[in-house]
Amino acid sequence: MDAGSVAPPTFVFFATDPASIHFSYRRFLENRLREAYGFDGTPIKLVFREQAREKRAYKGRPSKAHR
Repeated sequence: MDAGSVAPPTFVFFATDPASIHFSYRRFLENRLREAYGFDGTPIKLVFREQAREKRAYKGRPSKAHR
């Protein structure tokens, strides 16, 4: 997550498939942000962007030696 701008407060989330994020989960995140940072009555904006492909590479499970 990243704080994108100031007016209105904008939060940027990165996801593998932003279009698949259900509206109820978006509402949940908005409500938790309002609760945590005191944005009651303030419009806030949530932006969901696709995660960069190079960051999506699955590394697999760590071997026992790396645990």
